[in-house]
Amino acid sequence: QADGQRRMVEICTRSYRILTEIVGMPPEDIIFDPNILTVATGMPEHNDYAKAFFEATALIKKHLPHALVSGGLSNVSFSFRGNNPVREAIHATFLYHGIQAGLDMAIVNAGQLAVYGDLPDELRERIEDAVFNRRPDYTERLLEIADQTEGQVREKTNDLGTGLVEPLGVVLADAAGSGDGDAQHLFHFSSDTKRADSPSVGSPEAERPHRIDLF
Repeated sequence: QADGQRRMVEICTRSYRILTEIVGMPPEDIIFDPNILTVATGMPEHNDYAKAFFEATALIKKHLPHALVSGGLSNVSFSFRGNNPVREAIHATFLYHGIQAGLDMAIVNAGQLAVYGDLPDELRERIEDAVFNRRPDYTERLLEIADQTEGQVREKTNDLGTGLVEPLGVVLADAAGSGDGDAQHLFHFSSDTKRADSPSVGSPEAERPHRIDLF
């Protein structure tokens, strides 16, 4: 599978040419998933996975006109399975920076998405160390504060789980765009995500993952 920026771009470029030049598919109908893979596993060969995705996304958006980029967000935080608050914080951070790189849509659990701008500063910094591979000890530093994080992140994200006052679309837009006045985005939600606004929180309908289209 493609696990580096170069390979991700090579596969998407070849697919784009086949689909547009041979098959005749409109490029705006093409959605690439370059591969979101797990970081902070303790294995050095995994350290650049998130950074590679960001870089590949930017190149795809630059060189493959009108093609869209998507990805399954939960993969990036799989090394912290069982620690949902940290996973939510990793997802929010990855989504925020993914949007900057050109990410158009993502598969996320809409009921478990922290607000990037509300993350504790130390936690956000250590997660960004991880997704950008900024220092060799990022995994150990993230583990150091993982157990301390649960209460802080839960307190910030409680409105996503119970007592929604605003429509889900407003909450999710805030979650992905908070923290930078230049990073606000219009969101188009699939019909599945719109339906998540109406079921009671905790129901199977409300808990299943939803696709979010970011335009």
